[in-house]
Amino acid sequence: MSPAATVSSQMGRKSAANPKPPPPVRLEGVVKEYRDFTLGPIDLELEPGCITALIGPNGAGKTTLIRLIMGLARPTCGRVTVFGLPYTENHHLILSRIGFVPEEPFLYDEMDVSWLGRFVSRLFPNWDQDEFQRLLVRFDVPAHKQVKELSKGSRVKTELALALAHHPDLLILDEPTSGLDPLVRRQVLDELQAVITHTEQAAVLFSTHITEDVERIADQVAFLVNGQLALLAAQDALRDKWMELWVDEAGRPPREVAALPEVFSAEPAGAGTIRVITRDAAATLKVCHAGAIRKRPLGLDEILGLLSANGNGKRKEAW
Repeated sequence: MSPAATVSSQMGRKSAANPKPPPPVRLEGVVKEYRDFTLGPIDLELEPGCITALIGPNGAGKTTLIRLIMGLARPTCGRVTVFGLPYTENHHLILSRIGFVPEEPFLYDEMDVSWLGRFVSRLFPNWDQDEFQRLLVRFDVPAHKQVKELSKGSRVKTELALALAHHPDLLILDEPTSGLDPLVRRQVLDELQAVITHTEQAAVLFSTHITEDVERIADQVAFLVNGQLALLAAQDALRDKWMELWVDEAGRPPREVAALPEVFSAEPAGAGTIRVITRDAAATLKVCHAGAIRKRPLGLDEILGLLSANGNGKRKEAW
């Protein structure tokens, strides 16, 4: 056997012996029906080492989606797997690898923070008491204080310390920074980034309506609109493609530009220019046979507004 063939054979055996692990979260055709609301169908994968932000208007289904991933609700149809496992017969094993911070912290008011650590430590085989203590110091949370004595910010930081102290492979947070002051928000976001920096195999999913937080730390953004996953895209791609452009009207008249499939609107802007809102700047400029006189990336709130106003995500297959 030639050296090249030998190497190829060895690589093949190694690949077979070490197959790629399943994604931390996979949703396949997931639907959850309520009397007055339907979520889905949703197809979604979360990758290790990636921070995914889930944004959408109130009532879009963000909390329902999180409940499905956490096994707190069962889908009407479709399949949810976490770490490649269904919740059936794997519930405790899956949850032992997840860190969860709910929108409303559920803590025992009469107990102190140290007691909470001892209580939660019994639930997780990988509990790291030294890490819990480090996080309390990092967040300036007094271990001896009762929960009822803590501020809202300190309660959230306590929840985050409890969620991180067992080194989860998946961290899920539902509106973790809502109502917090800017300093506490920064501490929480810095720690989320540290999770990915220090543990490349962990995945983070957090829902929020604060787009500044998303812009700061998220690798990719999932836009949920009226129960539909309207768009899932990397932040870099959003900045490069979703833009407000000013182009020379001589390249193509406004009516023709407005008819392009990737364009939301095109209107005269004076001085022989057209103002264009597009989800694919490069494609628009190519068709217009012109460079951009000026351009501005759209903010996440602007993109969400466009998705909400234009078919509620039903055109996602084209995006």
